[in-house]
Amino acid sequence: MKYRDASKAGKAAILDLVCAVTGFNRDYARRALRQALVPRVV
Repeated sequence: MKYRDASKAGKAAILDLVCAVTGFNRDYARRALRQALVPRVV
């Protein structure tokens, strides 16, 4: 995933884009992106 491999500046840019599109605040968007990286056992 791009977010995981990005530099700090890259993560900030991705976070800004996610916040603009979804309307989430930065803290919630950051947690949501990190949760998306964790594989789920089904």
